[in-house]
Amino acid sequence: MAGVTKFRTVDPDNKKLVELYKKEVLFLRLNLYPIVMLISTQTNSGDCEDPTWITPPNRKRIYPPVGTVAIVVDVRTNRGAINIHEKESNEFIDGVGIEEAGKLVIVPWDSTSYYYAVGTVRVAYIKLKSLPT
Repeated sequence: MAGVTKFRTVDPDNKKLVELYKKEVLFLRLNLYPIVMLISTQTNSGDCEDPTWITPPNRKRIYPPVGTVAIVVDVRTNRGAINIHEKESNEFIDGVGIEEAGKLVIVPWDSTSYYYAVGTVRVAYIKLKSLPT
């Protein structure tokens, strides 16, 4: 399976993280899925909450909360990493680790995945304010 799209920044401001996610994903979806983006903008599903930060337990499967549209991995201190896997097959998809040292990495989230942390790393969830009906 191919890796995931990642967006990088060094600015830890929560509002700027959400804005970067929205800007980059809007650009990606407009180029790849114009009809999906049109529907998404008509249902106002792009309104996101400020990121909620956690320090996930080491080597335990984590399933982000319902409504999570992206995770932010803080590897500025380079003390850990995350590995992303497909739920059904457990196949490794991608990871965020030492190659991203010094950055915050935004990963658009797919609910068919889970991740686990190796070492100590902070992760934030960017979630929709309200779920589409």
